[in-house]
Amino acid sequence: MKIGIVKPDYGIVGGFELVLDRVMDGLRADGHTPVLIPVDVRDLNSPLFGVPVPTEQWAVASEFFRYMAVVERCRHSEVGRVDLLVSTLPGSVAARHPRHMAMMYHHQRVFYDLADAFVEGGFVDAEIHAACVASVREVDSRLLADVAGVLACSEEFDRRLMEFNGMSSIGIFHAGIGSRADRTSRPAGPGNGVLCVSRNEFPKRTELFAQAAAVHGRASRIIGSGGRLPWVAELARQWDEGEADPLTQDPKETWLRQVPADFRGPPQPSRIGSLELSGHVSSDELDNAYASARCVVAPAYREDYGLTAIEAMSHGRPVVVCSDGGGLVEFVQDGISGFVVDPAPAAIAEAVDRLASDDDLAMDMGAAALRRSREYTWERGWAEIRAAIEEMT
Repeated sequence: MKIGIVKPDYGIVGGFELVLDRVMDGLRADGHTPVLIPVDVRDLNSPLFGVPVPTEQWAVASEFFRYMAVVERCRHSEVGRVDLLVSTLPGSVAARHPRHMAMMYHHQRVFYDLADAFVEGGFVDAEIHAACVASVREVDSRLLADVAGVLACSEEFDRRLMEFNGMSSIGIFHAGIGSRADRTSRPAGPGNGVLCVSRNEFPKRTELFAQAAAVHGRASRIIGSGGRLPWVAELARQWDEGEADPLTQDPKETWLRQVPADFRGPPQPSRIGSLELSGHVSSDELDNAYASARCVVAPAYREDYGLTAIEAMSHGRPVVVCSDGGGLVEFVQDGISGFVVDPAPAAIAEAVDRLASDDDLAMDMGAAALRRSREYTWERGWAEIRAAIEEMT
């Protein structure tokens, strides 16, 4: 078949873009002809659906207006003559085709499972956001009603689809690890240092990783860019210089809030005390960082899937996740391949200390993590996509 894939184009390359490349390779291998249909959403502005939106109103509910702008552009996208249309990122489900499968990676989450946190963090006015939430959910429900089937990206998303939209998926797609991360044997040793690989954005909670690092004091590293990186650096400085106590400070004061204006801007790699903020690195350097770490901490809040955890495990490294980590919790067998802990710096630090002080424990957990990672292969992922396509046809 000729299969069109609608994808909002934000001008960035991240984890989803890498997954999409593998999906298109799989389609070709099965004899299909995939056609990428990018929708340029890099410059979103008024008017929306022919109605001008004053600048001051846009600023009050920017997440809402940006999402509606994506919906509008995707709804009017030219999908061409394809046998099957596959929509992907939020808003692309608005594209129209009589045979339409949504391979959904996530909702626009600030209007779903993150709606309350978005208000609590002071990102938006509560009354305005409640109205926006109701509107987005109504729009999405109408759009999903026109879709023949939804292929969910994870068990976490599948639960959310039922909770908020009252519908079940036609299956669950588990993305596999990248070929560069495939491992067939135990690592040479237990490794050293603590690693976090993440964008520095809400709600990835790299602030919580940095706070835990200030508690345990061991060599730690954050790999990843993002708009909150200067803020993470400032917090690390405050803890390092004794201006705040990382053990007693409420983590929500650091991650569940707007970044102060003085710490917004281009992220700069830096080192504060025992913490290194590396920013974006090459694939080779990322591989080496995984392979040499003692453990990997993935502190994100209610993550959709958690590909970082699988990548860490594929390198034979135990993973520490938080109990409210959503999809991340599904990967980690507590006490076997890593630890599931409270979302608190002391709890994360305790898990890190246990692994750092016991080579045998680190190696045993790493071996279990490696075995666990082998369940998440692209062969399995592609079989799930193939089954969904067959159900659609």
